[in-house]
Amino acid sequence: MARTESRILGIWDGHDSGACIVDKGRICVAVNEERFTRRKLEIGFPKNSILYCLKAMASRPDDIQDIAYSTRDFSLTLTRLVPKIKENYYYVRRRIRKARFENINRRILNHTGKFRANIMFRKISHYKIKDALRKMGFKNFRLYDIDHHKAHAACAYFPSGIKKAVVFTIDGIGDGYSSTVSIGEKDEITELIRTKSKDSLGLFFQEVTSLLGMRILEDEGKVMSLADYSPHIPIQLNPMARFFRLEEGRIKSTMPLERRFRTLQALLYSCNKETFCRMAQDALEHHCINLAKYWIKETGIHNAVFSGGIASNIKHNMKVVSKSDIRKWFIFPHMGDGGLAVGAALFVSNKIYGGRSKMIKSLSLGPEYSNELILTELRNNKKINFVYDDNASRYAADAILDGDIVYWFSGRMEYGPRALGNRSIIALPDNLTTKNRLNNIIKRRDWFQPFCPAILEDDANKMLEAYTQDSGFMTLGYMTKDSARDYLKGVTSVDGSCRPQIVNNNNSPYKGILKRVRKVTGYGAILNTSFNIHGEPIVMSPKDAIDTLIRTGKGKLVMGNYIVESRQK
Repeated sequence: MARTESRILGIWDGHDSGACIVDKGRICVAVNEERFTRRKLEIGFPKNSILYCLKAMASRPDDIQDIAYSTRDFSLTLTRLVPKIKENYYYVRRRIRKARFENINRRILNHTGKFRANIMFRKISHYKIKDALRKMGFKNFRLYDIDHHKAHAACAYFPSGIKKAVVFTIDGIGDGYSSTVSIGEKDEITELIRTKSKDSLGLFFQEVTSLLGMRILEDEGKVMSLADYSPHIPIQLNPMARFFRLEEGRIKSTMPLERRFRTLQALLYSCNKETFCRMAQDALEHHCINLAKYWIKETGIHNAVFSGGIASNIKHNMKVVSKSDIRKWFIFPHMGDGGLAVGAALFVSNKIYGGRSKMIKSLSLGPEYSNELILTELRNNKKINFVYDDNASRYAADAILDGDIVYWFSGRMEYGPRALGNRSIIALPDNLTTKNRLNNIIKRRDWFQPFCPAILEDDANKMLEAYTQDSGFMTLGYMTKDSARDYLKGVTSVDGSCRPQIVNNNNSPYKGILKRVRKVTGYGAILNTSFNIHGEPIVMSPKDAIDTLIRTGKGKLVMGNYIVESRQK
């Protein structure tokens, strides 16, 4: 096959590694390595992801001419040079292995994060990435290294469909910086400011997460959820709000990192965990709202797009969008570092082919399995029973209407951390007994983490406060209306908020489930959570789905046109 010159391969080999192919601004295929290795938030070189992307596009390694990757700061360059460091840190971060010198490790991480990319780091990273690619059969290709925050900004702006917007990237550390603000206009991104790593809101939230005994870069959402169980504290009385200030459009830290960490330790000792989380969440929201207000007023632009790890906090997103005079918004659905492969590829595609970015309308960018492949896997497993059904979506709807929990496996796997109806576990949202059974026996999550609803777009105004527009990618929180609160009690946090997936006007089997449920209940909404056991990646293949069904011993699996049950009750 001749080279397809317009195709850009994007790769990311850090936390939540993955790969994608972008063609003239369109994201064609994208996947993360964890789905293949079954290690949550995989950190290894994304060989499996690259091979899948090539296969999906009917390409070979030597068909690819342009390859982009992101981030070449000291920390990531060192782990490319000595992969064992990254592997050891993976087990420590996930609390699988205890760190010998935890405080020293934290200080080293904070200090090395300040080191920005330089010629030496870039050369080492370039060499190691090229070497790994050549071993896979790539040759005569151009390799581009894209700044961490430029890649995040590309994710936020190019797929947004918004012509002119303020672009916010806010996370922990990347290439020596923690955040940027830019203007996206006419398919160009012009950076306005950068914030140093020492002023990182992301690092602050990681410290809170770690002190609570949770896993950084993974459990920050638990901090957000637990905060709902404490009343708000006036911001002038919140000691965490004093850790930062807004200065000429930049977030600035008011104290050294080590002093802040000791202050946080003392605060946690003096209050309960719920209050500790509430103070952290309120402080984050307060400073990000002020940041957004400043730049919207300064630029006169009332549209905003977001990426970076902080944008995974849906309560933060809800408050910033609702309180900053933002009219149109977009949050890249794979907002953390796992989306950097796409950002790097979009950035290069834009530079080579100009203003040809395409609005992203679907995240169905991963592997798909035919009924024939599904049947082969079913026949090879002696621990299950299965039957064929011509109308699987009708069966699934009737099953959940009868009070069952259904594992739903259909179409191409979604890209990113959210299940959007292709690899989902579904149930009715009004049954607390079902919710608790799902949480305690199947998902095995913490009690305070709420599930999410999938809601038909036609019903969104009936069920959600202040609903105007949504991407359908579960990136923004909403308050539920009092009239719908009882029906949504299984997918609503204690404060009345939820994180909905808005299902638009397509004709997918998943939408058929919601429409059938609406005929019976009057509400086009169901409980939707990711198809996985907590702490594991979302299932990718029929084998993964069957394995999860057998291990939990609960629920019914609807996979393609097959209805599957475990023989182990």
